[in-house]
Parts: sequence; structure tokens; C-alpha cells
Amino acid sequence: YIGDTARMYAKTPDMKALLQAVQKVGGVVELERGTNDRSRWVVTLHTPTKPAVTYLYSRQSGRLEKFYEPRPWLAPYRFAEMKPISYVARDGLPLSGYVTLPPGRTPRALPLVLLVHGGPWGDRDKWEFQSDVQLLANRGYAVLQVNYRGTTGLGKRFARAAKKEFGRAMHTDLLDGVAYLAHRGFIDTTRVAIMGGSYGGYATLVGLTFTPDKFACAVDYAGTSNLVTLLESFPPSWRPFLPRSWYPFVGDPRNPADRADMLARSPLLRADSARSPLLIFQGANDPRVTKRQADQIALALNRRHIPVTYLLASNEGHGFGESETALAVNRATEQFLGKCLGGRVQPSVAPNVIAALNAMLVRVDTIRVK
Repeated sequence: YIGDTARMYAKTPDMKALLQAVQKVGGVVELERGTNDRSRWVVTLHTPTKPAVTYLYSRQSGRLEKFYEPRPWLAPYRFAEMKPISYVARDGLPLSGYVTLPPGRTPRALPLVLLVHGGPWGDRDKWEFQSDVQLLANRGYAVLQVNYRGTTGLGKRFARAAKKEFGRAMHTDLLDGVAYLAHRGFIDTTRVAIMGGSYGGYATLVGLTFTPDKFACAVDYAGTSNLVTLLESFPPSWRPFLPRSWYPFVGDPRNPADRADMLARSPLLRADSARSPLLIFQGANDPRVTKRQADQIALALNRRHIPVTYLLASNEGHGFGESETALAVNRATEQFLGKCLGGRVQPSVAPNVIAALNAMLVRVDTIRVK
């Protein structure tokens, strides 16, 4: 079980000494490796305001020695603080998450990006440095991250509360988080965007189509638009695991009642309700959420004259690993949100980033879905 931050408790004197040394530096502890006699440890410390730093700890000296610091050129910059929050969902379930506010801005009536993590199983938002969060805060946005029901690390009961709640209580958990910030005056409710990848992409499309009055725009990374075709597209090697995972939590498309329910929770079938612009990122080689999912929703919204910007990375899968692709994604995101929410946009970027963006752009009216 992990609350707002991971906490470690010592059960032996040598581990107590290690934790005391760590506390002098500060951060959430991740024990990487230790010697058999536990006299030396490799320890990584996480904080939201700088990339995680790895140290070597010696029991003999009782000190931490810096071993590896990624991206040291970021040291002079000021990054936004991430604050844990907690609130109660409309059905009484306790929820938690994080809010990151833009540095130097008064926390009143800010534009908000609701950033939804993937999974939901095997994933959660954490109190740690996240480049996408810092980019958004730097551009002037408050960022809300919710560990909605189904999130890993908050107990079995919390995980099981997500059964058949895709597009239902899992979505209202997010809306209740936005309401929590609105009630405190932090955000301007007319300038709220929803954004996320994988499950977070599905949640983004749900926000766009199920609650269109709540979001001024949406940014979808590899999001599912049709739950039935998602499960039917899974490779044969996944089939033995579905009865223990996807079927109880999402539904079994072979069962007529489940199939109807899954379609009812699919954004594609609610495309008529959408009113706000959508930015889509999709990997052409994604085996989990296939290109068809993005094609379907892009085409459906375009036919209804909803503005859609569709960027397809020909060399990427489920998540973008190429640095040039990542820079292009950041550029497209800041431009899209700047137009929608009014945040800051960098005046110019390198020519290779512009070239990558142009190569990814899909003309939606040319899409053909079989």
C-alpha cells in the first residue's frame, strides 16, 4: 500500500542508519541494490522538483555519495512543486492525487490540465519528477493527477472498485477532483482540458464525449474509442489472461449483455455529443491499442465537424521512445493547449521538430476504416 508518498520503516539497526542518512538529503527512497552483508546500498531518491538522483551508501561511513545524476543541466532551473491532495468521491470512496501549480502564479482561476494516468492496473501517479507535468506547469497550467479507483498500490478493495466502472465511476472520480479544485478557487472551470495516454487516453475520449460540457479541449495518447474492438484486437497470446483481468473489469465481448454494456461505455458511440477540439497521438505499430482505435474516433468526429488534429508516429508503438517524436509531441501539445486554454507557447523550435510534426500529420478526410 502506497499513500501520497512511499514511506519506508526500518526493522533493523543497519537499515535505521541508512534511513537517517537518506533523511538528511530528502526524498522518497527507492532501494536499488545491496551487498549480501548489507554494508553498501545503491539508493535512488525521488522528489517532484528534480530528476531522481542515485547515491551509494556505505554503512561504515554512514554517508551517501552521489553516484548518478541524470540531466544535470536542469539544476539551475526552478521546477513546480507537487502537492498531495485527498477528497471523497460522490459515492463516498476516499480518493487521492496531486496538484501542481505553475511557479510564480497566484493560485486563483488558473487554466487546468486534468492529466490521467494509464493502466489502470499496474500504474499510478506518484510524488516524483515528471517531465510532462513540469512542461504543463511551465506553460502556465495547473495540473491535476488523480489516483482514481482501480489504481495500483491503494489496496485490493480500491482496485476491485473499478470492476465494470470504465466510463462510469472511474470517470466521475476525475470530475470530482476537478470540482475539488474549483471549490477552492484554484481553477477557471471554463478553461479545463483533459489529457492522458492508454487508459488515460480512453478517459480523455470519455471526457470529450460523455461530459462534453466539462472540457474545453482534449489530448489523447493511444486512447481506446471502442472497448469491444479493443478486446477483439488483442493477440492470441493474451487470451489465456483475459478471464482474470479484462473480462471481470471491462467485460467479455462474447457475452451479449457485456458486449452491449461495453459499447455503451465506448466513446465512439457517443461521438455525436462531442463539442470540443481533440488532439490525437497514435503509434502506427501499437499492438495494444491499435491504430484503428484512433482512426475510428478521428473519422467520426471529423464527420460531425469537430476539429481533430491527428498525429501518427510511423516508427512508434504503445508509447513514444524516439527523442524527436517526443519533442514533436511536446510542441503539438503546447500549441494546441495554448490555443484552447491560453497558456504560453515557445516562439520557435528546431527545424527537425517541425519536420517530424509535418511527417506525423494525418489528413483525417483520407482515413478509411474497414
